[in-house]
Formats: sequence, C-alpha cells, structure tokens
Amino acid sequence: KSSVFSCMTAWLKADNFEGKRRFISEQQGLSFLASLCQEAAQDSSFNARLKTNVHRLLADLLVNDDGIFEEQPTFVREQYCSRPELLGALAAELGQADVRNLR
Repeated sequence: KSSVFSCMTAWLKADNFEGKRRFISEQQGLSFLASLCQEAAQDSSFNARLKTNVHRLLADLLVNDDGIFEEQPTFVREQYCSRPELLGALAAELGQADVRNLR
C-alpha cells in the first residue's frame, strides 16, 4: 500500500497539473487524502512512510493550488479549509509531533 501510494505521489508531484486535476476530479483525491490524514491521526500504528507521503502530497496540492484549476485558483485550499475534521486531524498530529526529532 505504501509503495503504491509512493509511486502515485511521485507521479502527481511538481508540475503534473493534468495528473493533479484527474486525481482530484475523477478519483475524488481530496476526499481520499482527507480520510487518510484522519486515519493516520487516529491510528498510532499507521504506516509512518505512508503518513509522510500523504502529508507530502497534501502539501504539494496546497502549494500548487493556483495552477491546478486555473478558473478556480484556490479550489484545493477552499476544499480542505471547509473540512473541520481534516484540520482537527492535522492539528492533533502536530500536537503529538516530537519537535526534537524532526525527520
């Protein structure tokens, strides 16, 4: 599962805007990532490598939001900011982070 997600993340990263659009539109990618973030925050045995890749893809989509849907340059940010459960999960993970051991 982690390896497949890692490959998908590598394919979607950076300037693959067509891939990002398809992931979001056709595969309900934002909901998928939100559910993985929530699962990772609640499950202490969640695969660490998978969690890292989920966070990297989430960050990549947020950073590149302006170019994904040119007619809606804040689409990803608006979608994620309208999900209190996602924001709560991310806040919970930050609260549990070991800031002395950042990797």
